[in-house]
Amino acid sequence: MKVYQVTQGTIGTVYFPRPSSKRMFDWAVKEDRTFQDHEMIFDPIALANGRLKDVSSWCRSQAKKGLAGFRRDGFLLVVKYADVNVM
Repeated sequence: MKVYQVTQGTIGTVYFPRPSSKRMFDWAVKEDRTFQDHEMIFDPIALANGRLKDVSSWCRSQAKKGLAGFRRDGFLLVVKYADVNVM
């Protein structure tokens, strides 16, 4: 099982749970965050391997841009995949 780490200071976008549909751009990660496979929603590698057939077209378009999305507690954190450490 892969573990993904987003380090403190990484800039990304946070999407709040529905029904608010609020989002915060240029949000800096306040502390190191570790995510497991089931929390990864999309990334460019999964897109290239054909594993994103069950996600929305928005998720696939974000992965095409080189972004990765992680979901925890209803929040979605989207950062550049290059800023993610895979362990």
